[in-house]
Amino acid sequence: MTTRRCLLLHGWSMGGATMAPLAAELAAEGAVVECPDLPGHGAEGYPATFAGAEAMLRDLLSDGRPRVLIGWSMGALIAWRWLAAQPEAPVTAMVSLDMSPRPLPAPGWDFAMGPQAAPLLRRAARYRSHWQETAPAIARGIFAPERQALAETLLPVIRRHDGAVMAALWEEILAQDLRDDIARIRQPQLFIHGAQSQVCPPGCANWLAQKAMSGQGVILPGTGHAPHIEAPRATARALLTALEALSPL
Repeated sequence: MTTRRCLLLHGWSMGGATMAPLAAELAAEGAVVECPDLPGHGAEGYPATFAGAEAMLRDLLSDGRPRVLIGWSMGALIAWRWLAAQPEAPVTAMVSLDMSPRPLPAPGWDFAMGPQAAPLLRRAARYRSHWQETAPAIARGIFAPERQALAETLLPVIRRHDGAVMAALWEEILAQDLRDDIARIRQPQLFIHGAQSQVCPPGCANWLAQKAMSGQGVILPGTGHAPHIEAPRATARALLTALEALSPL
């Protein structure tokens, strides 16, 4: 019997443990799951940059065992970049969780992380100088309004990080424009977005699905930017159902 292997890449200012709710659901369905910390978030031996994360991803996949890549937020950007540049990578499918391929606004682009670039760009300076004070707002922004109690669980995770490192990674996130890269990825892709996300407009899921060679978009009701934490069972079910269609074992 073939077993799915899943490599989960967490989001900015988070850590591998924040993927645990989804990992547990996938493991219960027989998947073998890995949830590493990314560079700048606890991983050692790699620079705290996108290039460092891609080097780490290369090493994690160097054993040649095929994986499903599941990237949340920044983790999705890293996975998209890697797959677009490495078409022969041992990856059977790519799943992104609530992320825009271009975080900054642009003419004709309706799926940025905010309507204006300047406020997004200004955040980097505040992260460098007042990281601890910004942590509560970061945590609250991750969840749907009715799930704000979950924000308290992420505060210790956010606060353990270095503000200067997070600011530099934030600037890298905002510098990305992977809209054309989505179409170059050969593997089937699933795009799961939260219907109440405060970070990424949920309609981005359908835009991405139309852009991909082989893709499907799913919008989960009652969830925000972290559907895998807010509704891990529903996220796992949507993920596994789509994979059966897009990338059967």
